Amino acid sequence: MKDFLNKIYLNHAFVYKAFLFVLTTILIVYLFPKGTFFKYDIQKGKIWQYEDLYAPFDFAIQKTPEQLAKDKEEIITNKRLFYVYDNAVADEVFKEYNEKSALTLTDSITSLPFRKELLLQGKKFLKALYKYGVSSKKLSKNKLITLRKSDEAIDLLSDKIYDESEIDSVIAQFFKGTTYSNFVPELKLLLKPFIKSNVYFDNNYTNKFIQNELDAISLTEGKINKGELIISKGSKVEGKKYTILKSLKSEFNTQLQSDSSYYWLVFGYVILVSLVLIMLLLFLKKYRLEIFDNNNK
Repeated sequence: MKDFLNKIYLNHAFVYKAFLFVLTTILIVYLFPKGTFFKYDIQKGKIWQYEDLYAPFDFAIQKTPEQLAKDKEEIITNKRLFYVYDNAVADEVFKEYNEKSALTLTDSITSLPFRKELLLQGKKFLKALYKYGVSSKKLSKNKLITLRKSDEAIDLLSDKIYDESEIDSVIAQFFKGTTYSNFVPELKLLLKPFIKSNVYFDNNYTNKFIQNELDAISLTEGKINKGELIISKGSKVEGKKYTILKSLKSEFNTQLQSDSSYYWLVFGYVILVSLVLIMLLLFLKKYRLEIFDNNNK
């Protein structure tokens, strides 16, 4: 180890030169461009002063930020709303109706046979009402929604789900034109105490669905094939041509080479720079020896 250090000390001038050589090579190679750059200046609304430009390779046309913002806005505006149907509440409504509804109607209101018929009609109404359920909040009309009922997802218009505030009109409409239309007040008195909301807005699932749609937005629209004319000399850079040129420039600046190609490129740079520096050192040693021997110079 001591002998090795002595050799380094005795040859410190050469070691220093070698260190400078390696460091200079690394710095120069580091500063060299290692990718492909777009050589044209794109100015929207200006005349294309260069030669006719053909696509050098296949590439996709990227959407502009305005187009992407419009796509996102459209998804949010026309978002699909998800609701959950609570079977437990519906089962509880039918159970309570079967157990307590007979106590609601008294003999002073209807005769016994007709009272049983009203109770049966009330049960039919509840079955129709809870086919899609009742909501505590009023839903927007004529809007397509998705109702999650047990393990089933049903697409339907929001009109099929009733809200608690319109139960009176729903009962009247259900029995309108039937032999029981004269007993609507009694039917309201019979049914309303048992009706409960069992459909709820699923905010988490709705937001998750919207986010999935936003993530699935395509960033491109169409494709340009290799050799296809992009723009002619003298044409105005605007509209679709401007979008295509920006897409081509982006592809040029972001196109990545394979790892093997990249390392071969760096290796080639190292060889070229090393040869140039060696030639410089040989020149100094032969014709400028005083500079070569003096590391400070």
